[in-house]
Amino acid sequence: MEKSTEKKSIAIFEGIIKELIPIFNHLKENNVVHCDIKPSNLLIDKNQNSFKVALIDFGLAHRIGEPTNRKTLFALGYAAPELILNRLDLVDHRTDQFALGILIWKLFTGQLPLVHPNPSIYTNLQLTHPLPDHSSLPKGIFPILSKICSKHVFRTAPNLLSHEEVELSLKNGIESRYDDLNQLLDELNAVHDKRNWFGF
Repeated sequence: MEKSTEKKSIAIFEGIIKELIPIFNHLKENNVVHCDIKPSNLLIDKNQNSFKVALIDFGLAHRIGEPTNRKTLFALGYAAPELILNRLDLVDHRTDQFALGILIWKLFTGQLPLVHPNPSIYTNLQLTHPLPDHSSLPKGIFPILSKICSKHVFRTAPNLLSHEEVELSLKNGIESRYDDLNQLLDELNAVHDKRNWFGF
């Protein structure tokens, strides 16, 4: 990626995060998880100097504390493991942040990570493999995306594990993510400052 293009991409990343912080904070304060973060549900209104971001389509949203005895649909390429395994009792604001991390990964690379034409293998990759690095990611960005997309790497297929082990594994992955987008933005700013300091 050329330096000018890379700088522009990082600026877009930062701008999206800044716009989403109040939205995500509002959802967190109201115990609502969107559960369907993907490009088609983010509306970006761009002008010459800035842009606005809106989050739409709350049809799959879940309110924390409400009954969890329902099956939920999800966008497989973006869904966090706890959503794929239908563990709505574990879903929280970090579930949406996971999907946002995948969305940003795709913004930089032009593709989704861990894809496969076989749905079963695809699901297994989503559950058991960490987010891969990619040559199109700007320097310093991959650790940030790895953290927001943190998940426990299951030692085997979750359906072969006990309920207790699956739950502990999912919780470990969730708790390894950022607590909120402000933390992510702080780390992104640190990367930006370091790059400016060294002149690249």
